[in-house]
Amino acid sequence: MIRRFLFTTILSAAGVLLTCVTGALLVSFHAPLRNEVNAHWFDGAPMASMSLYHFASADCRCSQQLMEHLLSRSPREGAQEVLVYIGARQPIHARLASAGYELRFEASPEASGVQAAPWLVVRDSSGRV
Repeated sequence: MIRRFLFTTILSAAGVLLTCVTGALLVSFHAPLRNEVNAHWFDGAPMASMSLYHFASADCRCSQQLMEHLLSRSPREGAQEVLVYIGARQPIHARLASAGYELRFEASPEASGVQAAPWLVVRDSSGRV
């Protein structure tokens, strides 16, 4: 009888804990992050058949993985590939530049309009995003 009571109590406590954790995640992620396309990213950019703008941030491990992936391949033939980095320059940026990627830097998420990274913006030859 005592075993059954302990088992039921532990199972109930685990259910309450799981509900609290799940609820906290849902509350913290209920508002989606919105990135905004800023026209100044395209200033002076030549019109290629396609332009790929990769956005990465100093605050994100996924962004580090993105930059490592870009280093594992060459920029797409016939396309302009730009890495827009939010944060201070890193040693990997010199390697990306020597591999043929164009680099641009933004000081902060507030200044750039980018609230979540990594992010990809594709622009066609007519300039349409």
